[in-house]
Amino acid sequence: GECDAKKKFTGKSFEIRPTGIAHLLLYLPNTFKGEHYTWKKVTMVINNLILGSPAINHYGDMEITNHRTGERCVLTFKQRGWRGKEAKKDKGSVFDQKGNLAWELAGKWTT
Repeated sequence: GECDAKKKFTGKSFEIRPTGIAHLLLYLPNTFKGEHYTWKKVTMVINNLILGSPAINHYGDMEITNHRTGERCVLTFKQRGWRGKEAKKDKGSVFDQKGNLAWELAGKWTT
């Protein structure tokens, strides 16, 4: 896959916006069929670099595509608000090869 990043330092935080596409090839046992997945990474911000306890936050949309089946998933990572109650929450939608909504996902990630 491709790997590069745009970086921004504001004095209080450091923001990294990965560019390029990540690839994953999986070979299914007993079928010898391969699955090829691609996705773009979300933005990462590290806050409180100089004072306080550093905190890492991910936000943005990540679209994951299965190129063998045509299925795709769009995951949305919410940006941390001032109070932080929406921090680390994410939601997603999984679509079949025709673009029809198959499942919805919701959860909270941890380090």
